[in-house]
Amino acid sequence: MRQTKGVRELRHIVQHLNREVDRIAQEGWAALGTLTWLGPSAVPDSPPSSYILQAGTFYTGQWTHGRIKPV
Repeated sequence: MRQTKGVRELRHIVQHLNREVDRIAQEGWAALGTLTWLGPSAVPDSPPSSYILQAGTFYTGQWTHGRIKPV
């Protein structure tokens, strides 16, 4: 049961997304969230490369980062 807790939380979020989608859009957030990470630079002695993965469409003025949920 503990291993499937994340699936239950995701189902709850998706199930109730229709109630929140207008507020999310007005605030400029990504409805399904954004995943960002750093990786090694392709050029030696340069800053790391940054990556972003987001489902859906980017809109002008949209925030692509947000609160970090503690694990």
